[in-house]
Amino acid sequence: MATAESGNINSTTIDLWRKTIVPQVLVKIPLLARMLMKKQITMGGKAVVFPAEYGTYNGIAQAYTPNETLQNQDVTLFKAPKFDWKYFQVPVQYGIDEKIKNAGAARIVDLLGAKVKAAQKLARYKLKSMMYDATTTEASSEFESMPIALTHDVVYGGLTRTIGSTLNTWWQGASVAGTYTDWDTAMTPSIANIRKMMAPCTAAAEENHGEYLLIVGPTIFQALQSEAQTSRIYTPGGTPLFKYGFNTMSIDGVEIVSDTYLDREVTTRAINSTRQKYMFLLYVPAWHLELYPSRAFTFNGYTHQANQVNGKDFWLGRIMTAGKFYTDRPGASMFRSNVS
Repeated sequence: MATAESGNINSTTIDLWRKTIVPQVLVKIPLLARMLMKKQITMGGKAVVFPAEYGTYNGIAQAYTPNETLQNQDVTLFKAPKFDWKYFQVPVQYGIDEKIKNAGAARIVDLLGAKVKAAQKLARYKLKSMMYDATTTEASSEFESMPIALTHDVVYGGLTRTIGSTLNTWWQGASVAGTYTDWDTAMTPSIANIRKMMAPCTAAAEENHGEYLLIVGPTIFQALQSEAQTSRIYTPGGTPLFKYGFNTMSIDGVEIVSDTYLDREVTTRAINSTRQKYMFLLYVPAWHLELYPSRAFTFNGYTHQANQVNGKDFWLGRIMTAGKFYTDRPGASMFRSNVS
C-alpha cells in the first residue's frame, strides 16, 4: 500500500515540479533570467578551471626600423581560477493527516500543487540569498555570491585579492576610482554615477551597454526612475526582463531592474537596511551557473518514513541541487554596497 501511495504522490509531484521549475524559480531571479536567455545555465560534471587572461603583450610590443634588433621576451598571459561544486536541498514533507483530509485524486493534485509551490518559493529565496549575500566565503558550503565575486578584499576562484594592493588586481571587480578600495564608499543613486560605473566595466568587457544589467532594490529604482522622468530619458518596460513581470527601465541601453528581495526580508517584509543600499552592475555574458545533471533542481521522490527505523507516518522528498555560480571576468562588473 505504501509503495502504491508513494508512486502516486511521486508521479504527480515530479510532473508539477518539472513543468514549473523554470517559470517559478529561475526566471524569478533577474540575473538568472537573463542568463537563461543567453543559454548560460548549463550542465557539467567537473570543477570549473579556466584560463583567465591577466597579462598582455603591450610591454613587449615594438616599433622598429629595418636595422634594429627585434626584441624577444615571453609573457605569462593566464592564470587558472577554480570553482568547486556547491550543494543545497529543499525538503518537502507530506503527512498522513494531509493525505486523509484531502482524499480523492483531484484533492491530491491540489494539495501536491501547494507543496510544489512552497518548495519553489524556498528554492527561489535560497538561491537569492546565496547570490546576494555578502557574508559567504570561498570555504563555505554556499554558492560564492555576487558581492564576494566583486568585493575588493576577498579570495575568489582560489586567487587572493587585497584592498590597496596590486596582488591580482586584474581579477578584481571594477572600481570607479581605479583604487580597488571603493566598493563600500558612499554613493548617491544617479544617472551620472551609473555612467561613471559603466566606464571601467565596459573597458574590461570590451562590449556595448546592451549586455549590461543593473540590479537594485525598489528604493534605489524609484530614485533613478524619478531622475530619468525629470530628465525626459525615462524608458519604462520594453527590456528583456519586462516580459517576466519585473519592474524595469532602460537608461543608455542598460537594463535596470528592481528586485524586491534587496529591500525587504522575505518573511516579515521588514526593511533590510544593508541590502537596500546594494547596486550590481553586471556584464551578463561573463556570469555562469553550471548544474550537475542528476542534481539540477531535481526532485528525488518521496519515501514513506514509516518504513525507516524509528520512522513516522509521513512521506519525505527533497529537491536536490549541485552547481557552481561564478563570473569569469570580475573586472567587467561592479558592486557598490553603500548607495543611498
